[in-house]
Amino acid sequence: AVTPVEPTVTKITTCGTYGSVVFATTPGVTYSMVPDDATQGEVTVSAAAKAGFALQNYTGPWHYDLGTYQACPEGAPETFLPLVLRLDD
Repeated sequence: AVTPVEPTVTKITTCGTYGSVVFATTPGVTYSMVPDDATQGEVTVSAAAKAGFALQNYTGPWHYDLGTYQACPEGAPETFLPLVLRLDD
């Protein structure tokens, strides 16, 4: 028996970005999402056993709200990740 693993979910937190869902790689398990190409809004992720396998400890289907895409206002400053440099002597 195989245990499905919840996906890695990135929700929308800033303007100009979309959300994402990345499935785990679990031998014997096939993952699916509805809607299958969603980058915003509500999604449902399900797991199913491949032939010859059985699921155990499955807590899904899993439901997520990725948020709503918002365009950045024109002229708004872009968001940059801080850059940290470490110089070793």
